[in-house]
Amino acid sequence: MIPIQNTDLDVMAAIHYNSILDHLKNTRLKYSYGKIDNWFKSNGSHKGFQDVILADFDELTKIKESYKFSAFPDEIKYISNTLYTNYFADSKRGLGQKNYSAASLVELLDVKVCPYCNRNYINNINYSRKGVKRTCQIDHFYCKEKYPFLAISFYNLIPSCSTCNHIKSNLDISYSPYNNKVSSNDLGNFNFNIKSIEFLYDSKYLDITFDCSSLLQKNKELFHIESQYAIHKDVVQEIFRKKIIYSDSKVKELYNDFQDLFQNKEEVRHLIYGDTLDQEDFLKKPLSKLVQNIYSLI
Repeated sequence: MIPIQNTDLDVMAAIHYNSILDHLKNTRLKYSYGKIDNWFKSNGSHKGFQDVILADFDELTKIKESYKFSAFPDEIKYISNTLYTNYFADSKRGLGQKNYSAASLVELLDVKVCPYCNRNYINNINYSRKGVKRTCQIDHFYCKEKYPFLAISFYNLIPSCSTCNHIKSNLDISYSPYNNKVSSNDLGNFNFNIKSIEFLYDSKYLDITFDCSSLLQKNKELFHIESQYAIHKDVVQEIFRKKIIYSDSKVKELYNDFQDLFQNKEEVRHLIYGDTLDQEDFLKKPLSKLVQNIYSLI
């Protein structure tokens, strides 16, 4: 639902790759970088292991189709079962000398809210002596059981909340947050349906709807977006109340009275509704897309 947009994604992908490369330099490991690399270059589209790790979303989809096999050799299973599960997914171990892990990826991306649902925080927690632990789970957009050769590819790793990761499991969806050619509001938007004027006091007279493009349709259905958001009617009610209380004239009055606190009237609105009115901030606070969409409609 929310694209992971960062101008440094390629830089982060390079850090990810170099950590894997550094890890595989260890001569005590069962499989070397060269052995894994040779398999990729001898099969499918003859890409190198580096190409597979760094492939952007569009290229990743092509690679997925070119390496379809009913069975994989042990060195490819090693990518999923050992490199990913035993090292990358384990914050205590990590990859390479710098112990790069899934928690490191979350820090790099600076994604604080699940991009699939925009409902739950997925930020890391610092336990001081025990180090940084992640609260998120890592979803493989193309599941690692079916595509073990993509198990550690940068653009196949989606930090997500446990709810969304559990719902998705090994199923296919239509939209990846790394497919950032379309903005969040072009993908889909929340709306509301009022059944009675009593909706401000009784949520049974209010429905939250979500209309989306065909690109997001499978995600909407699989994650049951409208059902998940049905419990957030109070948020919509609150936005309506704030709109009534904080009219344009009231916002102007607050700005004039507290010019030492605000640079412009937009900052006053951000204080009232939270820093959730810009698409760039959707991955910083839960329900930010809902708030922005409903605010823009009233």
